[in-house]
Amino acid sequence: KYVFVTAGSLIVLVFAIGFLGIYFSLVFFLAFYLRYFSDKSKLFISIFSIITPVLTFLFFEWLLQIPLPQGVSEPLFYPVYDFMY
Repeated sequence: KYVFVTAGSLIVLVFAIGFLGIYFSLVFFLAFYLRYFSDKSKLFISIFSIITPVLTFLFFEWLLQIPLPQGVSEPLFYPVYDFMY
């Protein structure tokens, strides 16, 4: 059961990255995965699901300057890019 849920959610994540972009897809994936497999509070899951993509963005886009796929959410990042560069 756990293997199928994990494999299925990862497959959905990969397809969602192409449409939504990695950062928003990661928020939904982490929220689902933590809610399904852990007994953490909803507040912890919400904070963790938002902070992790933000740190991933800062690490790859700002520190390493490696762009990750952003899908349809790319225009939302233009103000951030103007600020960063």
